[in-house]
Amino acid sequence: LLLSATPIQQRQTEYLSLLKLLNPDTYENMTIERFEGLLEKSRYLKDIIHELVRDLNYYIEDELGDEYIEIFEEINEELEDEILEKLIYMIDVDSEDQGLEMVRVILAYISNNYEIEKQIIRNRRIELSNKMAKRDYEIIYYPMVGSEVNFYERDTYDSLIEYLDAVQDNNLDKLVVVSEIKRLFLSALLSSPWALYSLLELRKSYIEGTESKEGILNTHNKLIRKIPIFEGERELLQNTIFYCENWLGESEKEFNQIEYLYENPQLIKGRLMHVADYLHENFFDEKVVIFTQWKETAEKFEEFLIKKFSEGEVASFYKGKSLEELELAVDRFQGDENCKLLICDNLGGEGRNFQMADVVFHLDLPWSPIDLEQRIGRLDRIGRSIDKDVLSIVIISEDTMEEDLFNLWNKGLNIFSESLSGIEI
Repeated sequence: LLLSATPIQQRQTEYLSLLKLLNPDTYENMTIERFEGLLEKSRYLKDIIHELVRDLNYYIEDELGDEYIEIFEEINEELEDEILEKLIYMIDVDSEDQGLEMVRVILAYISNNYEIEKQIIRNRRIELSNKMAKRDYEIIYYPMVGSEVNFYERDTYDSLIEYLDAVQDNNLDKLVVVSEIKRLFLSALLSSPWALYSLLELRKSYIEGTESKEGILNTHNKLIRKIPIFEGERELLQNTIFYCENWLGESEKEFNQIEYLYENPQLIKGRLMHVADYLHENFFDEKVVIFTQWKETAEKFEEFLIKKFSEGEVASFYKGKSLEELELAVDRFQGDENCKLLICDNLGGEGRNFQMADVVFHLDLPWSPIDLEQRIGRLDRIGRSIDKDVLSIVIISEDTMEEDLFNLWNKGLNIFSESLSGIEI
């Protein structure tokens, strides 16, 4: 039976009849009056969310934090959503960005969960809980070390924070853009030196007027160009590049000492080497989907994994590959017993089914809960054995804002233990 709700959404009696066929537990006894109210609520949300998104550009300038909180609370009086209630409570209007980042998270959450056209014919997880595998997680903590042990990751972190603070101080009239830039650069730093170096070089070439065609077409270049060059920026940026280059070089050296470091794991310093060691020790014969936000990280880690394991054991799925290459990678990972590791960027989190995998490994953390849900949702699907937990492995650098980000997603939203939204089938 192949059905579509789209053409009949304005004919509400037929729409409700269709939903009764698809989800009788929810809609069988629903009256047309109640259903019309549900549709009206969805239309109300769509309009109000559109207005809130439109006004984000004026959020900091007009100090709209308290107004947004009030509107969110009014919305939740209708929705009675416990997760949304927690998120609203986490808006801090006295913070540096006046709670803007959390407001963005809330808008994404509401849009993802309450668009009637997308969600009304989905089975909610609470209705399927006895048919779904449980979620679980493990954390790998590692110390971010610096020049005191000749590695420079901590030095790069400190230098980047200093640079981003200067970007903010010199662009107080562009705080929304500054917030986006800070999130972008910190996301790269908390992924790999290759990811960060690509951004630093983009900004440097813009300042020096030496942009290449490839750089101009880079997806992040438009955002990076929104901040005007300010006095003293060249020196601050070059200082960060200096430390990043040293960090990158030392990371390359680690890759070239794989066997020695496996025998002496206490000498491992870098994030990716910690991950490789953990995979080798704990999941040597299991299928693992490895996610990163950054193509640069995916490319380098793929190279490293092939060096450690073999080309036949590693597949990859990230931007820049042809459609044929992507499909071949998925087929190999799903059907070849010898192919154990699949490394993906965000492209792998969109619409793919990897429920046969044993583990999802997060090389870095997204700054959006929706992106994180998409990752875990590739394994957490109807049809997965309920006896096979959906295990997330998260690597966290100690004493950095990455710990705060993890706590937000884990303690604030409980996303590693339960889904944020319904499951599409």
